[in-house]
This record gives sequence, C-alpha cells and structure tokens, in this order.
Amino acid sequence: MDLRIDYLLDHPDLFSTVGAWIFGEWSHLMPYDSQDDWLDAFKRRVRRDEVPTTVVAFADGEPAGSASLTVRDLPSHMHLTPWLAEVYVRPEFRKQGIGSALVKRTETEAARNSADMLFLYTFDSEAFYEELGWELMERDRLKGEAIAIMRRSL
Repeated sequence: MDLRIDYLLDHPDLFSTVGAWIFGEWSHLMPYDSQDDWLDAFKRRVRRDEVPTTVVAFADGEPAGSASLTVRDLPSHMHLTPWLAEVYVRPEFRKQGIGSALVKRTETEAARNSADMLFLYTFDSEAFYEELGWELMERDRLKGEAIAIMRRSL
C-alpha cells in the first residue's frame, strides 16, 4: 500500500468528507446543533504548519483517515496543550498501520511547533496509544463515560 499524509488544507475538496467522519464519530461530544455548524467551525481551525491543524491519510490515493492537532480538547484540562484529537481511520482501512502513521505525523507537527509534550484522551483505545509510546496520566469522565487521559513526551 502506498501511504501518504498531507495537510487537509491542501485538499479543500475533502473538508466535507473529513468533517463528516469526525462529526459522525464524535458528534455526541460536540456543542454544535448540526453537521453544517460543525463543518463551519472545523474549516476555520484547519491550518498548515501550526496548531491547530488536521492531516489526512491517503492509501493508494484514496482518503483513508485523518487526525487533528488542537490547542485544547478537554474542558476539564484547559491548562494542557496541545492535544492529539479526532484520530479516525475508515473501517475498511483499519489494522493497516494508518492510525499509527497519523499519530506519528501529528506528533511531528506538535514538535515542529515547539511542543515538548502532547496530550490526548480516549474512551477505548488506550492499548493502541500505549503501543505507540503514550503513557496514562489519569482517568476521568466525559459526558458520563470513562476516559483515559494520556501524554507523550516529544
């Protein structure tokens, strides 16, 4: 498989596609009334070479997944920055290393922007991130669900 990861900003035709992936997966956590409201806010925060940004993975030229680097991502931990967020791989492309590549690319983007630590939270992928060198910071709850808050030194 030929895997390439680019800034989403360089592929404006994919804003709606990537926005739909993210909204479809995590809309229950978002303060937006509709996917259109979310997409408008999402478009305003996508940049290149700075935080926030979103990258998109292409597997053999086909959009396969995305990941974001955000300033803040967890209301109870506003003092921590930046965050790996919205890591999504289309179901048919999972278990092929795309998620790992997206995480590594986002780590590189954070380091390039002078971050020495990166944070994330996850509901159910703690083992995946541990395999990539992330460590558990603490456990908490978000919208009534248990989460693991993790960090990675860069």
